[in-house]
Amino acid sequence: MSVVVNAMALVMYLNNDPSFELSSSLVFVALMVIVSVGYFFILRGYGKRKLNP
Repeated sequence: MSVVVNAMALVMYLNNDPSFELSSSLVFVALMVIVSVGYFFILRGYGKRKLNP
């Protein structure tokens, strides 16, 4: 969902939409980065095999 919001903000910026606000767009970019990094760490944790001693 955050990808869609950021894509909409990019299209608004490219079309010089007067309702485009950089500050609100940066908030959603930051949220997308946080979620993406968390998702990456979760996937990385599942990929490791744990050996029993």
